[in-house]
Amino acid sequence: MEVWKEYCKAKIPKATYTTDICFGEDGGLTVKLATWADEYKIDKQIKIEFKNVNSLKISDEKTIEQNENIIYEVEDENYTSEVKRIVSRKLEGDKENLYIIVTNTYNMSFVSKSEAEIIEIKGIDFKTENITLYQVDSFYEMKELLQCKEIIFCEEEQNSYVAVGFGNYIVFGMAYCNYGIEPIFNLDRESGLCYIAIGENLILFDFNNEKMLFNEKLFSVILDVISIKNAIYVLCDLELICYSEKKEKWSTAFRDIVTNYELLDNERLWLDCDGRQLIINLQDGTVE
Repeated sequence: MEVWKEYCKAKIPKATYTTDICFGEDGGLTVKLATWADEYKIDKQIKIEFKNVNSLKISDEKTIEQNENIIYEVEDENYTSEVKRIVSRKLEGDKENLYIIVTNTYNMSFVSKSEAEIIEIKGIDFKTENITLYQVDSFYEMKELLQCKEIIFCEEEQNSYVAVGFGNYIVFGMAYCNYGIEPIFNLDRESGLCYIAIGENLILFDFNNEKMLFNEKLFSVILDVISIKNAIYVLCDLELICYSEKKEKWSTAFRDIVTNYELLDNERLWLDCDGRQLIINLQDGTVE
């Protein structure tokens, strides 16, 4: 006989959630629930963490209707005993917890040796907090630090690894090849959109929704990322590229490598290309 108990009553409010499930190498499992303010912006995120998960069952058939509570602890000796039999006889005598999460889309069952931990993911205050980098020595160390967070790869071979966040809250990780230039971050504090330059890679990351929008490999090493009004100018060794509304607007290539540069009145860019001096009009990329 099944006995259902509301787990952490009202801690997860009833709502229309999207669901993301992430498995860890140590047997841990994370369920991330999110509600959306509109098509592009997350309104609320809740993370449910399980340790030592022995069984997972997901169904999109609505055999259970969503009530005011989202997560339940269920007593079902037949089900947990069957899990023990399949997983290992060594688990005999250990307490197994059966949890069921009921959303508008899925019914999910988890058998875990530990209690579920519910964590509300706080939004990032882009206006007051600064980006924090956690440099580590190996890919394994970065992965341990990130847990289930996204990893962005730059170049085919990597020798540097860093976790990126705000304060103590880690958002994603990067594995890249170090060309001697530190990663460059150009963050729009209103939208949470951030252009990131690492070597020859240009990344656009949405901190508000914690997802990468693009990761493009350019033709030469990026020297700087300049923001003027609604445009982003990416200066490389051998070219200048203008981005607007998340898309490339124009680009201008150079014959020689840029050795020095200076912004003139936010309208023009002076360049010294190995002794050859140029002035670029930032409106259309033409050479004056």
